[in-house]
Amino acid sequence: ERSIYLENIDKKLDADFLVFATTHRGTKEKMLSVHAPGNWKQADLGGLKGEICSSSAFVLKIFFIELEKNTPDGWQATLECTHHGPYLEKPCLFIEIGSNEANWQDKEAGKAIAKTIYDSIKIINSNIKQDWIPAIGLGGPHYCSNFNKIQLNSKYALSHIIPEYMLPFSEEMILQAI
Repeated sequence: ERSIYLENIDKKLDADFLVFATTHRGTKEKMLSVHAPGNWKQADLGGLKGEICSSSAFVLKIFFIELEKNTPDGWQATLECTHHGPYLEKPCLFIEIGSNEANWQDKEAGKAIAKTIYDSIKIINSNIKQDWIPAIGLGGPHYCSNFNKIQLNSKYALSHIIPEYMLPFSEEMILQAI
């Protein structure tokens, strides 16, 4: 079954945090991405309508910093806005190879994803104290170039990002993101 339809798989697994290493179909070539899952409005690709998943701004920041370090030449690392399922109650994230079948077969991209997961887990398990400030992102496109800069170059640690195409934002959406 496709990962985006694995509703409530967290109830079947003894895990504190789930990481989905998957592929992404999109318009950007040779892209590696990380994002929190959930649906701001419709649930066209798994999950529940109007429900987002729990995640961690600190874990997402660590994963994105490591992904940026491990991204092969000719590829781009990016955050994506919160989108698609599954719906889970345990915190989770997606780390993906995009954007077409040829790219999905690239061994260097696969190694970058594997190394990012491994390195990130080592950092998380080391219990290094960070002075990061948890934050959410509001606005911008699906691929979050401006939020990438914030995630890499500031003390802010972004979790959920609500893209501009979800306007108008409701109070409920913002509270869920927080």
